Amino acid sequence: MAAPRVARVTSDDPKVEEPVVTTAAPQKTSMLEQEHAVHVGDRIQLNGTIFHITSGVYTWHMVGPDGKECALTCDTMVSPYFTPEEIGVYNVTLPTDDGMAEITITVSEAL
Repeated sequence: MAAPRVARVTSDDPKVEEPVVTTAAPQKTSMLEQEHAVHVGDRIQLNGTIFHITSGVYTWHMVGPDGKECALTCDTMVSPYFTPEEIGVYNVTLPTDDGMAEITITVSEAL
């Protein structure tokens, strides 16, 4: 089984270490420090374990390339996921005890 592709993106919250985004596709690029690119059809898994959320309730929110809200599977869990069906920029937010964590995911055409 191929190793998952892992990319790192930064959070606007200076108190929080970098959130991790993992895709199930084989590794095709090195780890990136900011915005990263994945492809249509890749499974994108988010990891909220590094955020401080006292209530233990995660309320992820995602807006797709068309500016409309998109669904994340298990969006109240620590590690929701989605499979993008469109090319473009997806903006994901997660309210934390210290403010709002934001992640930008750029999706390009499937290879």
